[in-house]
Formats: sequence, C-alpha cells, structure tokens
Amino acid sequence: MCKACAKGKQNTIVGSTDSSDCKKCVGGKYQAEDGLPYCLPCIPGTYQDTIGSSECKPCLPGQHQHLSGDVSCNNCAAGRYMNENGAVNCLDCNPGLHQNASGRNMCEACPIGWYSNTIQQTRCQRC
Repeated sequence: MCKACAKGKQNTIVGSTDSSDCKKCVGGKYQAEDGLPYCLPCIPGTYQDTIGSSECKPCLPGQHQHLSGDVSCNNCAAGRYMNENGAVNCLDCNPGLHQNASGRNMCEACPIGWYSNTIQQTRCQRC
C-alpha cells in the first residue's frame, strides 16, 4: 500500500511503501500538502531558509526577492526602500528624499536648506 509523505516532504518514487523514501524539501522550496511528489519553489517576494518546510516566508520591509526558489531575501540598496512584506522589487526614493543605508523601509526628506533632484539619492546636497 502506498504511503503519503507529510507536508514539507516529497517522494518521487512511484509505488513507494516506505516512509523513509520521503525526503525533506530543500531550502528555497516547500510542500504545503500531504502526499504530493515534488516540493515547489518559493515564489518571488518569499524565501525559505530551512529544510522540510510546508510554507515560504515573506521578505520583510526593507527587503526584496525577485527570484523564485531562493533561501534568503536581499536588502534594498541605498537610495531605495520597501515598506511592505513580500516585495519582489524595491522602490526608488523620489526627488526631495534620500536614503543612505541599505535595507530600509522608507526614505527620508531632505532637511531645510538641502535638496535632491533625482531618484535613488543616497544623500542630499546643500542649496
């Protein structure tokens, strides 16, 4: 009699009767249902850094992931930001704003007497 693998595992052997044939999903992949033959890659905006998982984790604010099946998220570069979970791409800081550090969830306004006139600025310039 065939046996179903638990969530977070896969078994590609047709007609398997041994639960030891069930293998944990590798990092970057998951299996949310019992008894399915393959683990699935995490969709962009999510990741999985542990083996044997039944779900993927969303990237946190200040991070993004545009690849499927990855084991980590990337920090937004300086001059860019993301203020939501599960982002595929980061957003540019608009003119008048700047961000001088990576992995941020918002841009900062230039102080009075300073400006930035293009996108993705990492610092403001004195007027």
